[in-house]
Amino acid sequence: MASWSAERRAARQTSTSGWAALQPSLALGYRALAVLAPHLPAALGYRAGEVLGALLAQPWFPPYRAVLANLRVVMPEADRAHCQLVARRVLQGICLNYYDLFRWPHLSDGELRAAATAQGLEHVHGALARGRGVVVVAPHCGPYTIVFGALIRQFDTRALLVVERIADPQIHAAVNRMRRMPGIDVEPLGPQVGRAVLRALRRNQIVILGGDRAIGANNVVVRFFGRPTPLPSGPATLALRTGAPLVTGCVRRLPDRRAWACFDPPLAIDRSAPTPTAVRDVTQKIAYIMEAYIRRDPAQWLVAQRVWPDP
Repeated sequence: MASWSAERRAARQTSTSGWAALQPSLALGYRALAVLAPHLPAALGYRAGEVLGALLAQPWFPPYRAVLANLRVVMPEADRAHCQLVARRVLQGICLNYYDLFRWPHLSDGELRAAATAQGLEHVHGALARGRGVVVVAPHCGPYTIVFGALIRQFDTRALLVVERIADPQIHAAVNRMRRMPGIDVEPLGPQVGRAVLRALRRNQIVILGGDRAIGANNVVVRFFGRPTPLPSGPATLALRTGAPLVTGCVRRLPDRRAWACFDPPLAIDRSAPTPTAVRDVTQKIAYIMEAYIRRDPAQWLVAQRVWPDP
């Protein structure tokens, strides 16, 4: 424990000047990869992503430190070496996601169908049959931002993916262009997101939201991995106000590189409770479900921002 505390103090004291100096180069490299990656053989592209992720698993890299801090909460009994191994796999998973993001928009329909598999699709079909749209909420696991690009063909509707705004506006625009695959609309968090989400639900579409990290201002504090944690209240609020079914789920990357998604039955919601209480209760249910998914394989939880401050 003492060594962990010393490591945390050292990480906080480490200068981030090297990271700041590297960011323009990373942005340039990102743009170059967006052009080159679709032309790489898939085996080579995935291998390159794994190598890059391993190279970035260094104390000077802020996302690596953030992942380690999160894993200390998720895996409190793990020793430092195991946490470092899992953190490296998390960064590799993030790099593989970017490769998929570059590659998937260039795949044929047949290749897309082969790139993902799912279970529990009947729960989404049943929810759509109610005619109020569906709110899908999941942790940031596996290739979560692009899996619906392959699965949307299973449904007679469109999907709206709500995403975090990336600081670099050029990268933000490029990433969202690639996310807008056939049948998929993308809306960044901001002043217009509420209107876009309500419009999608009125059209009986699928709204996809992350629920494992507080990003905007609309949050509620619940228990997450045994700690009071602010998590987004948006999924619960939408389901309560619109009557849309709320479906939880998770995505994983299989050993053969395919994406695997699972969807749970619509969450039971007590709509008789006062709204603040109901929002908290529903968000807590979501938190417990996400926690169970993350515990199954923490290396697939691809959150590279700190979820909890240091104790």
